Order: sequence, then structure tokens, then C-alpha cells
Amino acid sequence: MPNSSKSSGKGYNNRVPPLRHGRLEAHPLRILIIADNLAARDPIQGLLRGAGHETMACADLAEAEGRLDACWDLILAEAGRPGTDSGIELLRQGRAPHGADVILMADQPDLNLAIAALRAGASDFLIRPFPDEDLLGAVRRCEQRRQLAREAAPQGDLRPELDRALAELERFRKIQEVFGQFATPAVAQFVMEHPPDFLRFGHHRTVTILFAEARDFTSFLGGTTADEAVMSLNEVLSHVVTAVLREGGIVNKFTVDGLMAVFGAPMDHPDHAQAAARAALSARETIETLAQMRQVWKVKYLSLGFGINTGDVVAGCLGNRERAEYTVIGQPVSIAASLERAAQAGQILVGPDTAAGIQDRFILSVPRLLQLPDMESPVAAAELAGPRGPVDVLPA
Repeated sequence: MPNSSKSSGKGYNNRVPPLRHGRLEAHPLRILIIADNLAARDPIQGLLRGAGHETMACADLAEAEGRLDACWDLILAEAGRPGTDSGIELLRQGRAPHGADVILMADQPDLNLAIAALRAGASDFLIRPFPDEDLLGAVRRCEQRRQLAREAAPQGDLRPELDRALAELERFRKIQEVFGQFATPAVAQFVMEHPPDFLRFGHHRTVTILFAEARDFTSFLGGTTADEAVMSLNEVLSHVVTAVLREGGIVNKFTVDGLMAVFGAPMDHPDHAQAAARAALSARETIETLAQMRQVWKVKYLSLGFGINTGDVVAGCLGNRERAEYTVIGQPVSIAASLERAAQAGQILVGPDTAAGIQDRFILSVPRLLQLPDMESPVAAAELAGPRGPVDVLPA
């Protein structure tokens, strides 16, 4: 916990001059940080102090309870583990005394928790690992919102109307941002373009599916803490997500220790097979570099296996109005998943249609027949080595 400032009398750090963002003069905020992971909490506290804010840190809600009656402007806290309501309870307690804004953080995407948090009045819901800019942007919006309220105070009768307008704009912004964390822009655009019938809208597409999953994650769990395991998994998967989005694909879903991505739906992609290959190679290179650094630091690291397959699928939204998911279904998806499970650490296995679509630009091994689960006939799988160079074919 940071040292208390004697001049403030509230346990805050010394005040700093007001910050300016655009036309608004945003004053430093008094921020209470509640997070049990010291490795994650300290960088956040340093970042916020560096931005000129006054901070205090607590390990959990029990430790923070005696401080919730202070005049906090903002509370930044863990959303709570799935199945708990600690973050929601904090919203009830923290906002009541002085109307503090509350930003909740979570280690895994949990749409139900995010919706519950926003309905309870959370200002933002952030999924870790998040860039520094995302956190600073969320804090800055709290600064600006409070500055607008201060400037509107002398307007008297106009204040309630302004509050309603700001609340509606803020609600719309939160919906957009939180939805964006659980659905890629292409899916969001698809749903917005078909709001009345998107659940009934299905179509046949030729797509390329990519699966990526951690190798030996169970043994990795046995040698590290739960928080460290989640952070490590999020770290490597974030590199896959970045590569997929950069190549025009969508992250369709997260599995227990991996993800599924689709190239070619819902938006057309002229070279979806090559885009998937580039994404897998780029993610593998970044993750291998990260692994080398961790080896130097003598820290455990994760490796991924990749499976890529191309074929005809049915694409559309499955579910109901309360909970729906855009996805693709069909045998090509099952083959991609089976190829991923057959891949060793750092290996990228591709199906025959993917190989045919990328062989002119990428180096592939000689295909070998694999008997995959639930398949009557073996599947010819090739290993993707890299972009095409002077060597055309690798030995089997």
C-alpha cells in the first residue's frame, strides 16, 4: 500500500496540477485499486500515478471495506472469479457513499459478468491483458465526465436533462465497447446489418478455419499459480488474436486453453487460406521469441499447436435472443480441430484444401495421411514451415 500523504489527511499522494484533455480541464482523480495480484496491481498503480492521479491499493474487498467511505472518484477492481459477485457487490458499496465511478477488470471474457457489471453501473469493463492506452482512456473518460458535471452545476434546471443525455450517451458507448471485446468488428457489423433476422440468417461459405491451443497446459498449471497460468495463456493467445485480426479473420470463440478463428465469414476474404497461413506463422514467430526470452529468465513458458483447414461450411448465428453466437459448422471445422490436436508444440498442420490454396506461396512438407477421430478415411495433412523460398518441399 502506498505511503499516506500527511498534507491530504485522506491517505492520498500529493496533489498535482490539473491535466488538460482537449477543451476540458480534467482534475487528477482519487483512485482506489483493489486487486490481489501484486504483479498486475503494481504496474497499474505506477501507470496511474505517472498520469498524475492519486492512488491507494488494497488486496481485496475485505481490506477495502474500511476505505470505501472516503471520497474516491474512481475504484478500479477485479470483477471477481466466474460464479461470484464480488465485483458487483463492490459496485453497490463503492458507488453509494460519494458516487464513485467503478471500472472492473477480468482475466477471461465473460459476457454475462460484463452485462451484469454494466447494468449495476460500472463505468467500464476491461479484459486483461489490456494496453495501457485502454486503461488510461477509461480513466480519462471518468475525468471528463466529472468535469462536465462540475461545469453544468451552475445551470440549475438544465442539470437533470444534461445528466439524462450524458447517461444515455455513456450507456451506448459502454455497449459498443464491451460488445467489441467479445465480438470482432466484422461480426458486430454483420449483426447490425441484420438486426431483425440475424438469428435466422444462414448461408453456405467456403472458409478457412484456424485452431490454436496450448500444449501440455495441464502440466503447466501444476507448476505455477492460477493467476500466473491465466496471465501466461492470455499473453500467448493475445498474439494469435492480433495476427488473426491483422489478416482479416475473426476470433470465433475461446476454448479452455485455445481459440478458433475463421477467415472468409461473415465478410468475404479473397485469399482466406493464405491469410490464415500468414496469421499462424506470425503468431508462432512471436510466441517463439517470447519463449526464448522466458528461457533466459528461467521462467516457464507456453507453446501452441495449430490446425488449419479449408472447406464449405454453414455460417450463421446460433442461439436465441438472450444469448447468440456467430459461428460456422460442418466437417471442415472438425478436421481443423483434429489437425490442431495432432500438432506438436510450434507445429502448424494444414488440410489438403488449404495446402492446395497456399502451396504456390508457402513451404509445405510432403503430405502424410492421418487417421483423425470421427473420420472414415485418412486426411492428407501437411506441415506449414514458412513463406516460399528457395526450398520448395521439406522431407516428410
